[in-house]
Amino acid sequence: MSEDLSAPDPRNWMRPGRTKLDQVCAGAKDALQKMNAKILLVPHARHILSDAPSAISWHRDHMATGVFGLAVAPALLLDPDHVPTGGPLEDLMFRIHELLAPVVDRWIEVPTNQDAPMVDPELLGGLQSRFPAGQPTM
Repeated sequence: MSEDLSAPDPRNWMRPGRTKLDQVCAGAKDALQKMNAKILLVPHARHILSDAPSAISWHRDHMATGVFGLAVAPALLLDPDHVPTGGPLEDLMFRIHELLAPVVDRWIEVPTNQDAPMVDPELLGGLQSRFPAGQPTM
């Protein structure tokens, strides 16, 4: 809801943000169904679908339409100003993958025009060993 997509805006995480997203989805649903098209939303820590629980809730409410889904770059679910380190980061990333795996349409890498938190390469290597091949860790 913010004018700047990278700026945190509390309205995103409160009811007004989700209500606005649901209205946009409702307005697009019929046209997408007629075109047999599907839009994948990308959750982001500073947007309406800001974490695994909000993404799962949204998915549950919209999956029956068949025209909306999720594309997830796990690192985008980390707020750049509040990234945990070490074990807490590894646990958080594992929980993100574990919770979202059943509902994700596509795992993606962080888009090149997006900032992603820097992560210790050794930690990244440990994370990669916990996930299926081809599934982005961050």
